[in-house]
Amino acid sequence: MILLLALGCPRPLPPHLQVAPTDGPMAQAPVTNLEEALTAILAGDPIARSPKLPPVEVLGPVDHGADLVAFAEAVKRVETGEGGPGQELGRMAWHGDGPTVPLARGYLWRQAENRLGGLVSQDDGDTLVDLVTPLRTVPTDAAHARDPLSFLIDEGARRVYGERQVLEGWLAGPGIPSGPVVRALQGPATTRLAGSPAGRLLAARTARGDVGEGFALLERATLLSLTRTAADRDGEQAAWADMLLAAREELGTEDPEGALLDAAFESLLAGAADDEVAGAALVALAGRRWLGRCADVPCDGLDRTALFTAARGYGGRADALARVWAVVALKDAMDG
Repeated sequence: MILLLALGCPRPLPPHLQVAPTDGPMAQAPVTNLEEALTAILAGDPIARSPKLPPVEVLGPVDHGADLVAFAEAVKRVETGEGGPGQELGRMAWHGDGPTVPLARGYLWRQAENRLGGLVSQDDGDTLVDLVTPLRTVPTDAAHARDPLSFLIDEGARRVYGERQVLEGWLAGPGIPSGPVVRALQGPATTRLAGSPAGRLLAARTARGDVGEGFALLERATLLSLTRTAADRDGEQAAWADMLLAAREELGTEDPEGALLDAAFESLLAGAADDEVAGAALVALAGRRWLGRCADVPCDGLDRTALFTAARGYGGRADALARVWAVVALKDAMDG
């Protein structure tokens, strides 16, 4: 009798067994183009930690469909335990200029977050290199004065680092639509991300205003940095000292390189709908971080030069300036 009563008494279906209605607010929006596909995948999360992947037969026909399908299949393999999140997703995250760059970085960052809580030494850090940097794991050099990943031990610092590299992934190439991530950045929960340098540049990708002296400011900052790093001989050092003193007096700051990059970035935002302008803003952004003047500290990280590479894809003066900054970064690194 009790069994019959139980069977006859309606009970709510457990949430994990319920099927969302196909015509209500929970229904997935139709996907007919790249912007709609990216919006569906993000599902409101600009960091794309847990991508909501439409069926591959839906992703395939859109622009970059083959890449999106490859990403979806790689994620599925990780989720089902058929493979780790290492090399395949790492290639997508750091060796491309399409929409799978930010998606792969976001998913890898989620994997890293699950491991970062126990990060206490360089041995632990080595296991994270494939997830959070464009580098591959190498044996630790005992001569290093500090661990290369030591900045990730602080929880706040590593959150900024991870979220920054995902947002910058949306700028990895001029053909990546910024609309989906900009919409995901709207709202009080994402104010900090939207106000970050990368968030501001993404929002400015629709701006068509006058950039004023933006290029001139960036070119002057580039010349200062190149002169500084190239000054090896006594005569070159003396010439650099004179140039630095004159710039300090003119600009009223002890750090003319950084001040010029700051001003260039702000000016270039006004016209960042143009690819060449957006690429130049990327150079300014990367230059600030290289010099340790980034607005979203920590500036440290093994991905500091990735934006110089990305900026080259925007063409024109952005490409030329990014090449010069790559030389600056290399020479600075050699000089230690």
